[in-house]
Amino acid sequence: RFGKMRHVHAVTNRFFRLANGRWIRPQCGRYKRLWKKDNRRNTRLQEHVICTRTQSQLLDKMVNPYYKHKHYYVNDPYEAYHKWNNV
Repeated sequence: RFGKMRHVHAVTNRFFRLANGRWIRPQCGRYKRLWKKDNRRNTRLQEHVICTRTQSQLLDKMVNPYYKHKHYYVNDPYEAYHKWNNV
């Protein structure tokens, strides 16, 4: 009840926040029934989905300020997506 603001662990496990304020998540069912799907569909399922503005605002309310500022990682695979003009 008192103390620091806590975050929802499910948000930090399932979503990733970019430096521009958008959130991304993996496709649903990307590891299920791969034998049934063709290669083109399996490739498309490996891509991430960008959340909408309202979803991003809701996710921002569910995390504490630590997750809202930019983190620098070595060899970050999402480096191209942290800017607005590349999305």
